Amino acid sequence: MQQEVTREQTWQQGESPLTPRWAVLPRTSVLGLLLVALAWVVSWGQLQPFSQFYFFPIWIGYILFVDGVVLKRRGTSLLDQGTGQFVALFAISAVCWWVFEGLNLPVQNWLYHGVSQYTSVEFTAFATLPFSTVLPAVLETATLVGSFVPAARYRVLANAQPSRHLVTGLVVLGVSTFLAPWIWPKVMYPFVWSSLIFVVEPINWLSGRPSIFRLMRSGRIAMLCTLFAGGITCGFFWEMWNYYSYPKWSYVLPGITAPKLFEMPLPGYLGYLPFSVELYAAYNAVLLLTRRTSSFERVMQLPRRVQVQET
Repeated sequence: MQQEVTREQTWQQGESPLTPRWAVLPRTSVLGLLLVALAWVVSWGQLQPFSQFYFFPIWIGYILFVDGVVLKRRGTSLLDQGTGQFVALFAISAVCWWVFEGLNLPVQNWLYHGVSQYTSVEFTAFATLPFSTVLPAVLETATLVGSFVPAARYRVLANAQPSRHLVTGLVVLGVSTFLAPWIWPKVMYPFVWSSLIFVVEPINWLSGRPSIFRLMRSGRIAMLCTLFAGGITCGFFWEMWNYYSYPKWSYVLPGITAPKLFEMPLPGYLGYLPFSVELYAAYNAVLLLTRRTSSFERVMQLPRRVQVQET
């Protein structure tokens, strides 16, 4: 006879139903690995004219590989939740990164090399596809990290609403830090990677949407740590794959003379931590506007049920 239990209950009993599931990778993961390997060779080998287009296929490969591993481990994944919502992640990502391109205008912290041959229209078209992979990559990595954590740690037990004073204070802080880099770009540029959190998160919290602030108010920091892990992991691969590629980007971070890991000064990697939370907040804000539910939250909180043998 078979007894159906949740994956979380099985973890609580001290055994994992996931161990035998690593035997074979899903086809999406295999396809992803092949794309990563091919695009990596093309990029670092400077195989023209294809090397200038490496970014999109290498990150599609990464996303598909991680998604397949998550599906194998947890029984569901972002792609498994629905193709439409999965594709929507790419559209949201492209919009989000173009916002960051706007935020970079006053501070000029990152510069692109090897794109001078493109007109403004051509560069917009050329860059939008790579920009579209940023959010899916971070959220996929977060779901992989989350597959090692009981799903209950990502759920809010009490839906405590913030006070008006708290919301007002957060929004004022967010607007102030958003404006600061435009006024003092050489000093306040780090706020590019955190200001939107304080503007967008209170909206998500008040509207009842998924919110890091609500989770933290309830004493749950697993999602914050998971997003941090997703951001810093993707940051490492962004910088590594960028290093020998061309076109590529480099950084100008005033006041920082620390050693570099690839093109990024080591302290600069800290920016990927709040950046991942900004992406999460922006994703949920877009879902609020479109009145859609979060497939990311479903993967993190509601893994499929599994079958275990009762002896």
